[in-house]
Amino acid sequence: SNIGGTATLVGDPPNIMIASAARLTFMDFINVNALIIAIIFVFFALTIWLGFGPRVRVTEEQRQRVLEFDESRTITDHRLLRRCLAIIGLTLIGFVIHGRLGLAPATIALSGAALILLLHSEGPRQVLEEVEWPTIFFFIGLFIMVAGLVNVGVVELVGKALVGVTRGQSMALAMAVLGFSALASGLIDNIPFVATMTALLHSVAVSVHPSPETASFVEIVQHPAMMPVWWALSLGAGLGGNISLVAASPNVVVAGIARRAGHPITFKRFLKYGVLLTVPYLGITWLYLWLRFFR
Repeated sequence: SNIGGTATLVGDPPNIMIASAARLTFMDFINVNALIIAIIFVFFALTIWLGFGPRVRVTEEQRQRVLEFDESRTITDHRLLRRCLAIIGLTLIGFVIHGRLGLAPATIALSGAALILLLHSEGPRQVLEEVEWPTIFFFIGLFIMVAGLVNVGVVELVGKALVGVTRGQSMALAMAVLGFSALASGLIDNIPFVATMTALLHSVAVSVHPSPETASFVEIVQHPAMMPVWWALSLGAGLGGNISLVAASPNVVVAGIARRAGHPITFKRFLKYGVLLTVPYLGITWLYLWLRFFR
């Protein structure tokens, strides 16, 4: 899920934040991230097949039990299902053309959610009760803290230091962001890390642009020297989410499910597989960014 989520704007929360910060569209992510993610996924699937395939064995009884599952029984409201599928289709179309419409991805997503709530006869109360409000308020607090760091000048100071270390060279900056994003995401979770990095890269973009005083916001954040850096952040944070158990939300969710099923996954065990898988993929990503933007 971490690998696949990196391919599109709506696949992973970090990409949504990066898209908003750099004014990138749904199709921008398809054009840049989707190809390398497809290649990495093939390598991942092959690795899993070679590494775990020979050890995975099930009895005929277990196989038949799975084949006897009737998935249609889980659908209790076919009318609502058809409505949801139609609205999801419209939402996906909206994501594809939101750049031409001049609408933010969040506007498209909230419009689709609001339409489903309006068409659902039972009202929104039950749905709203199931929303992860603690997580939402966590992000509200996180963004307030990041804004505070921006306003007191800490982010600008770090941004200038990063430009100084890389001497303002786009390739060095992009590769530094790729590696640092993967490492930091593996340690502190990629969502809060990206929330801080987007503010930092805004400061870097101002330092890199030759005439930030007269340029528009979009011209600054989408300066040719900055575009590889945004994609390095997206790919580094997305793939870095595979390094450790706490690096991304899906890891924590799967670990919880596995523990309840009697197959606990420890932090050390996850780290062992995560590092072995992620490091080669970062190498492939580095090569891809070089071929795409610097060759």
